[in-house]
Amino acid sequence: MKSPYQQITETLQHLTREGVAADWSDAVALRRASMTINRWQQLECGDSNDYQSWHVERDEVTGKPYMVTHPHKGSASRRAYPDKEAGAMKRIKAICERLNCHYHIQGDCRGESLYISICPMTAQDYHRAACIVTA
Repeated sequence: MKSPYQQITETLQHLTREGVAADWSDAVALRRASMTINRWQQLECGDSNDYQSWHVERDEVTGKPYMVTHPHKGSASRRAYPDKEAGAMKRIKAICERLNCHYHIQGDCRGESLYISICPMTAQDYHRAACIVTA
């Protein structure tokens, strides 16, 4: 298992190879935001145990996130949940604007979530950019 120092160094190397003029603090912030996005995607996919299943969903009208719990016996419940995704997205957008680069959020929680490039990306070619490794 890599140390946090090694993981951030690897992130900075990915960005440098892509031509993004990021520094250590940018690499740390992008990596943390990517981990937050990845965890959010995992919560959207949901999880379960022997008694219940749960997932995060957004209200279609207000856009506010809720944790929805479905007990195996009984009725579902829904409670407000902190919107960590929005904060991470704001940080990514601000850093990329300052560094004059582009980002793509890959929506599958099984892979890397954040890709950074100096060139615009689409859903078909984002994999060619520098991914921000979260593992």
